[in-house]
Amino acid sequence: MYYSLATDHHMTFVIFKTIPLPCLFPEDNAVVYIDIISGKTINSFIFKKKCYGVACDGKFLVIGFPRKDNGVFADLEGNQIRSLKIRGERFAFSDNAIYSVNENDDEVLCYDLFGKQTWMYPDKVRMPVGIAVDKNKNVYVFSKFNNAIYSISPNGLNSRILVDQEEDDLKDFSCMCMSPDSKRLLVCCSSNHAILYNVERHRVC
Repeated sequence: MYYSLATDHHMTFVIFKTIPLPCLFPEDNAVVYIDIISGKTINSFIFKKKCYGVACDGKFLVIGFPRKDNGVFADLEGNQIRSLKIRGERFAFSDNAIYSVNENDDEVLCYDLFGKQTWMYPDKVRMPVGIAVDKNKNVYVFSKFNNAIYSISPNGLNSRILVDQEEDDLKDFSCMCMSPDSKRLLVCCSSNHAILYNVERHRVC
């Protein structure tokens, strides 16, 4: 079990219960595995291009190169299995599906593991910068423009606002991750602030 969390500028990481923490450092073109108990580096691998955005299902990695609109499907050691033609800067990866948000074009998209687009949310989510998915394939997206969290149906056709700025001060928040049991959604920002919600819209802390 795992969940993923992306920071705003410097790195992305994916948290697992049983294996080291893979962290992505865009400026260094690197994915580094860190032991979350000791804080020591376990392993690392380098890409030729600047990478940004990583997602994992516990068996494979999806690493994005948004300036080229492509990504890499790789094993946990960073060995490329195939290249993917996908758009977006942030990713969520679950149950043989890759979800992405494209901030520049206000897009929320879903792809299969071969990079074939399976759906695109028909309405615009202005400046989507964070994405998470639960075990039922409901997709959660943070809109930086509206300071709101949207919940999008598994088929990508319908949505509702889960939380908006009238309920909480979500300014500058952009990063999201879902707990392994899909009961709680963590929303945070680069200034070390975080808010924890359950998926029934009740703030936990």
